[in-house]
Amino acid sequence: MDTLKVRDAKDVETAVRAAIANEQPLEIIGHGSKRRIGQVMTTNAVLDLSALNAVKSYEPNELIITVEAGAPLNDVKSLIDSKNQQFAFEPIDTAPLLGAPAGGTIGGTIASGLAGPRRIQAGAANVNDAMINYTALELPMGGAKASGLGTRHGAGGIRKYCAQQTIVVTPRLALKREPHMYPYKARTSKLLARVFKFLYGRGKRD
Repeated sequence: MDTLKVRDAKDVETAVRAAIANEQPLEIIGHGSKRRIGQVMTTNAVLDLSALNAVKSYEPNELIITVEAGAPLNDVKSLIDSKNQQFAFEPIDTAPLLGAPAGGTIGGTIASGLAGPRRIQAGAANVNDAMINYTALELPMGGAKASGLGTRHGAGGIRKYCAQQTIVVTPRLALKREPHMYPYKARTSKLLARVFKFLYGRGKRD
């Protein structure tokens, strides 16, 4: 099996384009912590993103961190922990269950959408899917360019999860649950609508 080790986004683009041209499926890995979940991929090529591990920017006061897809999850957690912050979701640790490498990467965490024991309070690893994201207008909706039906598992999905990810972090003293969750209350919906209209004005997000 060929392992394609990439150094930057251009290498990823080249590898993906070559795979599409040759109709060759790619198995995308970072640390391989989730490879034992689900069926084994039928492919002769592995796209290794572990070298794309940089923290591109971190703005603790703005509650935003931008990292490359192969950034080690434990390193990022230690970094934001040093500022008394945490993820706005609960990453899962598959090591005890699968005997896999501990931690994994940011790209794998977001691509899998799996969550740990704090999910009932914090939710799963989603891109820009928490109320606090509406206070960060500079975040790209959907993570990388357009998202939606038809983009997750195709070429667009591969590019999305190989791209650097911008993630909202939260203070450790944040609310234990989202203020607006199912079952929705009409009173809360109206109140939040007024708050966002006051903060941003009509049509600011368009």
